[in-house]
Amino acid sequence: MMDQKTATDTARGLREKGELDGIGPNAMVVRLMAARLITTRVPRGVRDELMAAVKLGKLGHVKKEGLRPEAFHHPNARAYALDLRAAHFREAVEAIKKVAI
Repeated sequence: MMDQKTATDTARGLREKGELDGIGPNAMVVRLMAARLITTRVPRGVRDELMAAVKLGKLGHVKKEGLRPEAFHHPNARAYALDLRAAHFREAVEAIKKVAI
């Protein structure tokens, strides 16, 4: 698993070489990072690219459920994406508890 900056730099290099394997650079960044949570708004072009990669089977997708965010992940990293979502959920619940008490 890579961090965001390293994955972005790698995807740029692959794009320049023409080796993106039929997917866009944003989808390749998610593949290199293993999983990415979507907690804010995403531009339409990026979302379309990620969903196209899901349809091709290059990425997996987990829908948003309540406080659990949407996630895109490498096909072999679904468990990791679910763990990230659970951690984000726990943090959100803790933040709510601090305000509510």
